[in-house]
Amino acid sequence: MVTWIDIESTPADARRERHEISRFLNGLIQPEDGVMWSARNDFECQPGLTLKEVSYLHRCVPKRRNEFLAGRDCALHALHVLGKEKRALGRMDDRRPTWPPGFIGSISHCEGLCLAIVAQTNRWRFIACDVEPNLPLPEDLQSFVLLPTERHAHSCSDLPDRLWYGVKESVFKALHGRVGSYFGFEAAEIRFDIKKGQFSSTLSPWLKTAARIGKLEGHFLVTPRFLVTVILAPPS
Repeated sequence: MVTWIDIESTPADARRERHEISRFLNGLIQPEDGVMWSARNDFECQPGLTLKEVSYLHRCVPKRRNEFLAGRDCALHALHVLGKEKRALGRMDDRRPTWPPGFIGSISHCEGLCLAIVAQTNRWRFIACDVEPNLPLPEDLQSFVLLPTERHAHSCSDLPDRLWYGVKESVFKALHGRVGSYFGFEAAEIRFDIKKGQFSSTLSPWLKTAARIGKLEGHFLVTPRFLVTVILAPPS
């Protein structure tokens, strides 16, 4: 089963990193469970997209356009594996994709990596993914993203500070559609189980009530170039 869309002319180091990411995702995601992932490193070639999707991009610079199309391409590929015909995805006013009836999904990209995960709504309640470069957060963002307890945890571990950012982005993607409003980094406190490659997010009282869930749990991967976080929550 092809999960990486662009597989030609990949340097050896990138192939090893790709294998690590594939092993991580395949350990969490299998199509027989009603969930699928697809990824790519090359943003320059996006076959099978329609004019409807391209029409969203007439004001975008080439870099943003390529990222958008790569994300849509990965999502359509994953949907196809789950039995959906490849058709253009719409876009909501807040720029989230409009998923086909019976499906939810999440798309993320950074320099050099794009990832999409889609799932059947009768088998999964929340899904989210985020990919970030394995680079330090700018100093002015660190205090904005990390709570005091998280800054202490970071000082006592070897985890990149940007990993907290990536996890909180995943929490936002998982819950934003349900709560219907924006919330900040302070709305979730993140704890990591480094040995298991897992995290848990304790939600603020307001967010806990709005989302009707106490906390979200997920998995993370740190590679030389990327930070990958995934949340998969079945129906309660």
